[in-house]
Amino acid sequence: MRTTKKRIRRIVTGMICLLLMFTLTGCQIKIDIPGLGQIRLGDSKEEKEDAESKKQKKTKKPDSGKKPETTDTDKPISPEESLANLRKSMDGTLQQFAVAYLGYVEADYVDHVQEWIEKKYPDLLSKMTFIKEIGTDRICGHGPAELFCIVPRSGEDPVSVDRMELNYDTGISEIVESLYQSETGEPFLVMCNGENEGIGGTMVSMGTEAGYQADWVPMMGTDGHVWLPTTENNVEQAKDFTDYKACDASRFTDWYGDVHENIQEADLIGSCWEFGVDEYNSDIFGDYFVELLDNGYARISWSEKEYGIEDYSDIIYEIYEGTWSCTQQDGHPYLSIQSTRTGGEWYYEGENPVNWSEDYRVYISTDGTMLLLENQEGFAGMPSKTGIYHVLSGFRTN
Repeated sequence: MRTTKKRIRRIVTGMICLLLMFTLTGCQIKIDIPGLGQIRLGDSKEEKEDAESKKQKKTKKPDSGKKPETTDTDKPISPEESLANLRKSMDGTLQQFAVAYLGYVEADYVDHVQEWIEKKYPDLLSKMTFIKEIGTDRICGHGPAELFCIVPRSGEDPVSVDRMELNYDTGISEIVESLYQSETGEPFLVMCNGENEGIGGTMVSMGTEAGYQADWVPMMGTDGHVWLPTTENNVEQAKDFTDYKACDASRFTDWYGDVHENIQEADLIGSCWEFGVDEYNSDIFGDYFVELLDNGYARISWSEKEYGIEDYSDIIYEIYEGTWSCTQQDGHPYLSIQSTRTGGEWYYEGENPVNWSEDYRVYISTDGTMLLLENQEGFAGMPSKTGIYHVLSGFRTN
């Protein structure tokens, strides 16, 4: 298990390498460091087979002696077609490659990567069938480690993957191992950010300067999503086709430590959590205190502050009261909250009801002191505040 000390060392080393890499390449990166402030997918395979069987029974005419006709949508998509479709989806954009995070490959599966992918991501493979065709000659890096599938925008441009280390004498990050080379831009898999490699220790280069050039470091962001490079105007330069609903908690480990999804409602009863939130494009920030009490009673309060103002009091601007529950869906825990504003500076007697509700996929740290709330359909928020992150992190206050 990756320990906290190793994680801190990897993060510090990785950040130094990243800063130097992007200084040299002219790219910019913004990263938030936890604790340091702001710096049904479709039916399962069995259900699909059952639905298809029922469909064929309805379509087949009795005693016809003929097999029911199949439509184009019934036919499995070929690897060539799925790859062409993915690349076509990047036409007319600034996206220079596509990437999917596939989780953390443990030691038992380092030499059986395709078997591992098929076991964890059947829905993704049914759409992106080209992944099944990636042979061992196009799997690079060292495991156990995080696994990424990378698809260059063009099948005609060269690709190189190198392991980098910081030369402390020169202050420059240097290539210490060539992991993969290709002149034809096929999809490939990279294992990186493992136990013996700092975060951001692998550089992927695609394209040519005559056409496009993409230098990218495979890693996860603090919101549990793939970190994507962006332009100066914050336009993403890569396409993310990760099946996040099938991912497990390992995608949060690099930033938040050991977290898991083994949560039952009883684990949350009587708990109170503090979530720090910045209001996007403003100097406003503050704390939400979320109380998950007995009998399914929920209480949320918002205390607002402003950057640059030292003399302030923690005024409670909003109080919401309602109900909460923690349920299991598709093997994952979800926290649901339904509430109505009942107090605070912004509340006035007789106002039209101000309602707020949300469903989060929820994760908890091993020691039970930190809670992650993820909105898998968009950006995570609280009453009156929606930030720019997919995940909110809160710390237990009782």
